[in-house]
Amino acid sequence: MEKRKLVILMVILMGLLVPVSMLNASEFYQQHNLVSDGFIKADNLDPQLVNGWGVAFNPNGPVWVNDNGTGVATLYDGHGVKQGLVVTIPPPNGGTPPSAPTGIVFNTTPDFQIIKGTPTSASVFIFATEDGTLSAWAPSVNPTNAILKVDNSEAENVCPVNPSN
Repeated sequence: MEKRKLVILMVILMGLLVPVSMLNASEFYQQHNLVSDGFIKADNLDPQLVNGWGVAFNPNGPVWVNDNGTGVATLYDGHGVKQGLVVTIPPPNGGTPPSAPTGIVFNTTPDFQIIKGTPTSASVFIFATEDGTLSAWAPSVNPTNAILKVDNSEAENVCPVNPSN
């Protein structure tokens, strides 16, 4: 009886494999790791790329990737080669670095102005963090640091449990 169960199991497994082999190869993709912090094998090594999250594309420039574990955004070319610029994303007011950036967008509008002292400019990239902050970056305001614009972190905005009281 055990031999019969084994034969039935083998027939079922063979039946599952046959349709997969009949599928068109164009319906699949192949993963190729361009860059890694060393945890997995890749063409390029970047120790700052820890827990990469958001990705944004500047149509006229490199790819921007948020390094959630190191609090920066790093630029890469189409081959995964790290470019010279690394932008630090600030933590919330009173928070301890590194920040934890998640989302990132490329901004082509004149909106979302940032100011640091005298320079004022529309942000080129906008970053969101796990802490509830929004930061923005413009090269003319600060070439290597984003500027904190909105801080909705718990440290700054403690919301009452029942605001109607």
